[in-house]
Amino acid sequence: MLTSDNISTILSKSSDVPSIIVALESCFRKKRIMNDFLKIAKKISTNRGRPLYVIKLDEIKEEHSIQCQEHFKGKSFSELDVLLHSPGGDIETAFRIAKIIRKHCQKANGIIPIWAKSATTLISLAMDQLILGEIGELGPLDALIRESGEGEGPRYKSALNRFKALDQLQQYALETLDVAVKLVVERSGLKMSEAIEMAIKFTATIASPLFSQVDPGKLGENARSLDLGKEYGLRILHRYMGCDKEKAKELLTKLVKGYPSHSFIIDVEESKELGLNASYADGEFAEQIEDIRLELIKCPEDYLGFVGASPARASRKAKQGKKTVANLS
Repeated sequence: MLTSDNISTILSKSSDVPSIIVALESCFRKKRIMNDFLKIAKKISTNRGRPLYVIKLDEIKEEHSIQCQEHFKGKSFSELDVLLHSPGGDIETAFRIAKIIRKHCQKANGIIPIWAKSATTLISLAMDQLILGEIGELGPLDALIRESGEGEGPRYKSALNRFKALDQLQQYALETLDVAVKLVVERSGLKMSEAIEMAIKFTATIASPLFSQVDPGKLGENARSLDLGKEYGLRILHRYMGCDKEKAKELLTKLVKGYPSHSFIIDVEESKELGLNASYADGEFAEQIEDIRLELIKCPEDYLGFVGASPARASRKAKQGKKTVANLS
């Protein structure tokens, strides 16, 4: 956002007038794009007749839960819309944000024009209803682990990768053993017990160097990271959404371990199969979702907060009602 501090910084860093003009034009352009985005967001809030809280973040960070707490302080709502747009970030912060939202509203509707991936998917589990744009999507809850290789910068990889590799090794060893037993029996005439013993030694010789590359310590760390998303999700579904524990476990196991990649697209149809109360926007609302989608693509700035006039402080706490985000009971 363009502020007097931005302008002062630009002016202090360059005495080159053309460069200053270019920098100022860039600032004004970003401000204009953000204003266009907020204008459509306010229109959605007005047309739907309820407050709209926007979570538009390139990365969910620890400080965002503190900001969110300040935004909701002293407020409560019978119904609230939450626009979600983020690739994810810190899972603990996402859990805190979900708790804050549910503490202050009786019913929450998640609006997802483009994506609510990874940790943002965790927040979406706290929504009674999910309304997605035509290309809107959630994502798996497998944690991303920061890794660095020699001569490489830090990269993020799914904590599932090592387990998938281990699965492949186990499958390879079993298939090798099966083939070896058949070959020994067919070509040597040995008894089955003797053939199996010989095949086991052969398979061990082939597979042991591969299994020796598995780091048990890192495997344990990755397992704990995966458990975080699952355990936080279970608590959201059980505490705030009233979901049956066993059905919630089934859903979270699928979200954490059931998809082949961290970027897997969980659209409306897939969400319904998981048991989530998800649907596409329709009518005039669908047009507004498309409009705000285009602005989200252009808008580089983060935004966390309510749009429009600041919601009035509620005179009484919203009553707790039955939650319907997942048909899991």
